[in-house]
Amino acid sequence: MKHRRIAAFFMAALMIASCGCGKKDPENTTDPKNTDASTTNKVVSGDNTENPNNNVDYNADLVKEDDPFFAASEVILDVPKDPDLKVEYSSLHGAPIFAGKYIAQQYHVQYVLPDEIQKQVDQMQFPQDTSKYQELIAGKYYIEGWAIFSSAGEYLFTLSGDDALNLPTYGRVFEFSDGRLGMFFAQVTFEGDDIKIEPFVFIFDSKGEMLEKKPIQGMQNMPLTGQYAVLPDGRLLFMEDYMTMLMDKDANLIWQVSNDSMTTMETGRIEGVFYENGKLYCIFNKITESGDQNVSERTIQEMDINSGNPIGSREALSPNVPSVLFPGEDGIYGIGANGVVKVDIITGTREALINWNETDVNCKRLDERSCRVMNSDEMAFFQEPTRVEGSQEEGSYKLIHFQRAAKNPHAGKALLHLAAYGVNSEELIDQVVEYNQQTGAKARVMLYDYADEIDRTLPPFQASADVGYKVFEAMRSGTGPDIVMNFTDFGEFENEKVLIDLNTYIDSTNGIDRSLYFDNVMRAFETNGKLYQMPLTFYVYGLVGNKEYCGERTGWTYSEYSSFLSSLPSDMTAFYSITSQHFLDDMVSGDMSHFVNYDTGEVSFDSDEFATLLEVAKKCEVSRNNREELDDESYHSPDANAITLGICAMNEYRFASLANSYGRYCDVNQGNVTFLGYPTAEGKGFSARAALSVGISAFSRHQDEAWDFVRYLLSLAPKNKHEGASILRSAVDAQNTVDIDNYHARAAQSPDPKTHGSAPLDEEKAKTWITMIENVHTKYVSYPDILSVINEEASAYFAGQKNAKDVAATIQNRVALIIAESK
Repeated sequence: MKHRRIAAFFMAALMIASCGCGKKDPENTTDPKNTDASTTNKVVSGDNTENPNNNVDYNADLVKEDDPFFAASEVILDVPKDPDLKVEYSSLHGAPIFAGKYIAQQYHVQYVLPDEIQKQVDQMQFPQDTSKYQELIAGKYYIEGWAIFSSAGEYLFTLSGDDALNLPTYGRVFEFSDGRLGMFFAQVTFEGDDIKIEPFVFIFDSKGEMLEKKPIQGMQNMPLTGQYAVLPDGRLLFMEDYMTMLMDKDANLIWQVSNDSMTTMETGRIEGVFYENGKLYCIFNKITESGDQNVSERTIQEMDINSGNPIGSREALSPNVPSVLFPGEDGIYGIGANGVVKVDIITGTREALINWNETDVNCKRLDERSCRVMNSDEMAFFQEPTRVEGSQEEGSYKLIHFQRAAKNPHAGKALLHLAAYGVNSEELIDQVVEYNQQTGAKARVMLYDYADEIDRTLPPFQASADVGYKVFEAMRSGTGPDIVMNFTDFGEFENEKVLIDLNTYIDSTNGIDRSLYFDNVMRAFETNGKLYQMPLTFYVYGLVGNKEYCGERTGWTYSEYSSFLSSLPSDMTAFYSITSQHFLDDMVSGDMSHFVNYDTGEVSFDSDEFATLLEVAKKCEVSRNNREELDDESYHSPDANAITLGICAMNEYRFASLANSYGRYCDVNQGNVTFLGYPTAEGKGFSARAALSVGISAFSRHQDEAWDFVRYLLSLAPKNKHEGASILRSAVDAQNTVDIDNYHARAAQSPDPKTHGSAPLDEEKAKTWITMIENVHTKYVSYPDILSVINEEASAYFAGQKNAKDVAATIQNRVALIIAESK
């Protein structure tokens, strides 16, 4: 519709006022592959003994009546719509915000125009007919404003910046200390081809009646999102991505400081500005990049509250201060992986408010930056909406209100302690919550995410190794969790002194039917015939190559791969761009069980196979940065296009589903491709890396209950939406059907794959995808301590300073010491 395009034009014009946002810092990954850290098994991840939301009493067996519990209620924040008109499109401009005792939701609704109105719009010429267009549809068929709700979620009224124009209100709503409502508004006027934007503040009473409209003198950028706080004296503090400003109690600008002026290479970007004990503080986060690693350095500096200027020097911020902070009514609060804490940003002292185990709400579905803490017994969040498939109307947010209960409703249930390492799946937490709420559940699962224990100031590999070893030490001492999740990359857990053999439960009378699952993948994760950690979902790792050069195969040995490299034409490389170290890391991770056996203590790096692997990795290195020669307009990745163009022979892959890369790679090089595993010592096929895995502690007093929970997760696999392919065959079949149907739906709308971005999918490709999974015979695991040794020592070989056998011997000795220390 023409009027919809015109509306978009107005919104784009208004967004000019919000330009200049600061850049995001590079992702601080904790992938244990990315490191060159020390191999010392020592917990050096900061003073985490003061983490009140993760100091778990693993000896607690039962839920007690006086254990903390927060009951939760929810209210849908429905924005108003005219029941007599048909909605053409509706959307929400970001999440709702708490504005003092109010809740404000910015929204936009477009209604289908009556035929006579649509005819008039179709005859208009822009921009000269802009005013006429506004008078015709604004306020009736095109609504943009803020829906205002009470703190309990009851709709009260709608605020519009200017009733005459009813243009988008790009700004924010806030409450003054005396109860008045304020709203920033960018008024746009058109003078020929020029656009003029003026900042205003509108002031309303508690019923939504406008009291005053006044320009804001000196404002350079308008507050849109970010933090907002009312200081004890009534002054208003706003902190955005691009600026910080202080206003008096009547919204007159006192000072405004560009965050860009405070952000430097030495200081890092600004995370937030906070008022604490009568003083103003700014927190910075400096990210240092070193190769594939990102190291975080957070600092804090006092600011003059009357001018915004810095006072004194910056100091190191305590590692106990969470990265997500927000002002509460009685202090500053932070959110970590396990709950909400009250925090002193100067000392780092934390006081637990709620652990996510103390409620029956999925914390991953809450908008963590929306939290409002009223007191130690009450808080609220917003929950993001889910759009209905095929609908043009965006769903409404929910207000989730938490209230401390007098008694714990789960008292008497057995406790299952689950230690996880990085859990981001909303669906998994849904399943934990559902299990805990079942009347027939044998226990209550308490999930603790050790991502809260990661020291972001350390290289990711070292930080990851420290966390894994911390949990391992607790279990080796006879305590620790009943269940571990996502610890397959830590080899020290692969022994019967720490974890039980899950095969004993799988094949018991209370077990599962192996024929319903990809049993070969489970077998790939065995150590000496014992399954200590089971993948629930997984990725398939390997190589895709030009069939003319790679041939028909599913795997190859190191020597076979070396011969393949020598057979390539002089103008063709194995990969488009790869480093020797990257290739070596992947090869070792895909064949780790051949070189290291934590269970028996055997190490085999002083072997001909590893020496050959070093040589192969060195041969593969190639550096290319210019991609102008590649056809980047197709739906293939540039590296895949390089195979079609004959620049390289292969590329690495990580497949999660039929639609996720696999289907695309089938059409590389006009379909003349072959899928095969990484080279291994025994020439096995594809590797699987666990996306979600579980293991049961050998010290657990509730092993039967733990298996009941694991079996519950397996039974829900058909509706599992975790990353990676499900271990359950029917779940993969169901996902294949969804992927194929979605492809046909997109193709029907746009036949050109470059437009809809999807490779053709059909039943034949689905069958070959299943066949690939059935050819998984090894597990892809990255043992942080071991790969860090390999990275350090192999660099001397790649630099030509040592020969392969000497390097292999040194790695052998150092890794053997690590294994011995883990016993």
